[in-house]
Amino acid sequence: MDKDEVKELLLVLDNINTNLEKANRLKALELKRIGVTSIFVDDIMDK
Repeated sequence: MDKDEVKELLLVLDNINTNLEKANRLKALELKRIGVTSIFVDDIMDK
């Protein structure tokens, strides 16, 4: 793997991580909307 391939892979992984964070935030918002409270929901909402 050359330097450019590594950079591209890191960019892809960063995008995946960003999308997972967004998905978790949406899940936490939905849980909060229906009245679920937990440390998990609060932790996600604080980010």
